[in-house]
Amino acid sequence: MLMFRKFFFYLALVSLVAAAGCNREEGVKEIVCDTENAVALNVLDAGIFQETALEPVPLLAPSHIEIPGDGGLYFRSNDSLYRYSLQDGRRERIYGQRGRAKNEYANIWEYWLDGDSVCIYDVNANRLLRYSRDGEWQDSQVVMATEYSFQALCRLDDEHWLAQMNFRGDPGVTPRLGIFDNDFGFCRPVGPWTLLSGTYVSYPFCRNAEGVLYNAPLSDELIQVTPDTEYVKYKIVFKDGTMKLENYENEWALLMAYEVERGRRDFSFLPQGFYEDGNYLGFRYTSSKKGPMLALYDMRKGVTHCFSLGLPEEWQCRDAVIRDGKVYLVIYGEDLGLRLMSTDIKTLLAQ
Repeated sequence: MLMFRKFFFYLALVSLVAAAGCNREEGVKEIVCDTENAVALNVLDAGIFQETALEPVPLLAPSHIEIPGDGGLYFRSNDSLYRYSLQDGRRERIYGQRGRAKNEYANIWEYWLDGDSVCIYDVNANRLLRYSRDGEWQDSQVVMATEYSFQALCRLDDEHWLAQMNFRGDPGVTPRLGIFDNDFGFCRPVGPWTLLSGTYVSYPFCRNAEGVLYNAPLSDELIQVTPDTEYVKYKIVFKDGTMKLENYENEWALLMAYEVERGRRDFSFLPQGFYEDGNYLGFRYTSSKKGPMLALYDMRKGVTHCFSLGLPEEWQCRDAVIRDGKVYLVIYGEDLGLRLMSTDIKTLLAQ
């Protein structure tokens, strides 16, 4: 009960100061995506991309890709987490396995890298499991309290976690984001934003020099979060009339309109998969006219470079990662298999 009162006390307090601390609109940088004039690419062009075939695994789940600079590529399939060699595409190891033992998981909801550890969030068992990069189990930790549950977690600093909440209770009251200590005790809600739906599009966090960059589900805003404050840092603007959240009453209205228009519930039109590296912020989205797109925002010049990937309809871009001056595209198709396409940012911008 004490935790419950503390939870809503902080929520009320943050709501009162939201205008002062969370909506620094004058400092918001616009990322303008000009899809109509995007550079057309062919991802199979050997003159631009280096192709690496990845050893097959069961069907990929909707999940982000991690390329931390240790020579490996990390991603999960339906129920397993894999590490691949960037050099030759060989599958090097699997982290843990399904089961009920202390070093096993019932279901991988999400994963991320925390220092030298690989973390798996088992949403069914409400546990966080840590493994070394070499695949050895390190420890497990309970991550659930009674007033809330988590969709995604990210290390904010050495003493705090940032968590995206799951839909629970009153949607007008439940905060979208919260900061927690190392024992997952609640510290404070983040911002005035509340959960309007339980939609989970993709891993919403990106670590950067200031803390964590957060992309809310079904939103075109990127929120910069630190242990002490948060504010809208970027707003994504599309010139080609891509459906925008502000044109609808709430997230559900946008989803329903999109489902009626397209005949299916597909979140790929939303900007997602954000990665920040050096002077560039990269993400992907889908244009109704040109298909899968890649956007690179030059933070020094305030300019956005857009690229259409030229993928056949039956192929998918599962993620687009920028790391150490390179762009990595993970492409999947039944006839193609799983492919990693990589190129230098400089090469891409020269097209």
